[in-house]
Amino acid sequence: RMAWMPYAFGAQCVLLLMAWHAGPGVSSAACLGLSSGATLFILRWLFSHRRAILDTPTSRVGSAAQGYIELCGRAERHGESPLFSKLTNLPCVWYRYSVEQRRHDHRWQRIDHGESEAAFRLRDDTGACVIDPQGAEVIARRKDHWTRDGYRFTEELLLEGETLYALGDLASQGGAADAPARATLLQTLLNRWKQDQPTLLARFDLDGNGQLDTREWQLARSAATREAAAEWEARRTQRAQAALRRPAAGQPYLISNFPPEQLARRYRSWFHANTVLLVIQGIAWAIWLYESGVR
Repeated sequence: RMAWMPYAFGAQCVLLLMAWHAGPGVSSAACLGLSSGATLFILRWLFSHRRAILDTPTSRVGSAAQGYIELCGRAERHGESPLFSKLTNLPCVWYRYSVEQRRHDHRWQRIDHGESEAAFRLRDDTGACVIDPQGAEVIARRKDHWTRDGYRFTEELLLEGETLYALGDLASQGGAADAPARATLLQTLLNRWKQDQPTLLARFDLDGNGQLDTREWQLARSAATREAAAEWEARRTQRAQAALRRPAAGQPYLISNFPPEQLARRYRSWFHANTVLLVIQGIAWAIWLYESGVR
């Protein structure tokens, strides 16, 4: 993840310095090998992410084909219940948080962390797409830090209404396959009518005696059958809802409120920094081989 890049880069540099101070030998070769292997792995990871951003054209939700796509739109909550962030209790569509405690040696120890897994939606002018954040690399513009009473708090948020960028695997959910059976819809509708007796009697108590006889109940059941059939048909023919999720083939799965061009620049900057580090590691290997040969 991009958030760990400074720590990974620092660790690679520390291993390189350890190899330099150790001099020619097995320990220095091990440090150089770990540092170089990590750099090569990170370079490949950065390159694949940057190329995925640059090479994948932006699709519209309403006309997007299923498969690996890129979407841009506005963030919306999915469902009626709002999502509130863990630390500040702010309404949002996604959050990530971390709580650290200062130890006696003045170092920080993480004691709690997590991120939301609730789905939200991305909407453009052609439709809306459900976003499943599980397994995604989420890069949020809003990242707040504060300390209080020996604790350090970090919170990242994606807010409703923000411009959202997403890169992942689009699939369809809903539609005919999820439409309940007609009998289930009929029974649900009849149960709902029975719970609202005043409305039921107002519609079907033709003689006004305060109860439904066999003929009046048959009229109510026929009306419920027609309404259930109409609802079933509407659900059967409705367009399947699009959902973006983690690609099964292992391609990058990105969600961010940064524009794609800015995201690509961030990956490029770290790619260049690691390329420079790889050159230095190559020089260090050359020195190690030379000095080992001299000895």
